[in-house]
Amino acid sequence: MCEYEKKNWMILGIVIFLIILLIPRIETLKDGGTKIYKSLTYTITKYHERNENNTTEYSTGLKIQLFGITIYEKRDSEKIKSETEKELEKEALDVTSSFVNDLYSKITPSEDANVLKGLYEKEGTLSNQYILSVGIVNLVREKQLNNEEYLNPKEIEEQIHKILGTDNSFQHETTMIFSSGICGYEYSNFFEQYKVIDGCGGNWYEFFKRKLISAEKQGNFIYLKEKMIYFTDDWDDYLSRITIYNNYQKEKKLEYIETSSQESYSVSIDDYIDQASTYLYTFEKQGNNYILKGIKEVDE
Repeated sequence: MCEYEKKNWMILGIVIFLIILLIPRIETLKDGGTKIYKSLTYTITKYHERNENNTTEYSTGLKIQLFGITIYEKRDSEKIKSETEKELEKEALDVTSSFVNDLYSKITPSEDANVLKGLYEKEGTLSNQYILSVGIVNLVREKQLNNEEYLNPKEIEEQIHKILGTDNSFQHETTMIFSSGICGYEYSNFFEQYKVIDGCGGNWYEFFKRKLISAEKQGNFIYLKEKMIYFTDDWDDYLSRITIYNNYQKEKKLEYIETSSQESYSVSIDDYIDQASTYLYTFEKQGNNYILKGIKEVDE
């Protein structure tokens, strides 16, 4: 055997020897999940065993032994959570995720103040116009009916029940939308159908600015939090007189601004985020849908 081959065999032997020394054998105990990683040179024990003196806790920890000598050991306890406790745990959701934004979008049929008033005007009550707007806009979105001249009231009702549930009473009537290229729909009692309305501009004197700030899941419930400000613009040919409030009820005036009507002025909620009102939306899962169960102003 030549010198080169001897060297290769020596290297291979060293590698095999190190593997035998360092690669552990893994053993899982039936005490709750304790794992032991054992090699010829070391033993690592990751404790996760049921506490004999307390059935609601696990004994957890880590022990490291080198050549049979313990060089590190730490023990602790971990509460065993019941299925009910697991259900009640809150899980933070990404507010930028498609799931959260889709949920928020479903209850935002329009950004026009005439529609959004029906959401904030009276706590615990949704206006008839808002409810119908939710049904109409979500039907148009889901079935891509932007160019459809007529809508079926029964299909609108199905959308309302999927998003707002069956607890909200409403009646069919002409509904203004001002969103997604839709002015509104005129309702005919005689024909029992909605016909699209063309050519209207919406509310140019009142505005809402809103921002989703958090989302959480707890069991079958989803909680969304938003910041909101409301402002009016009493404008004429010369001046734009903007008054900004913390909510639609005008409980607190945040700022008054006068600027030229010829200049474009944009109000950003980020400039008033600490003073803006906070609203909590509660959704409950029913079947395959999350139903809006309520919206209320909360302290932040």
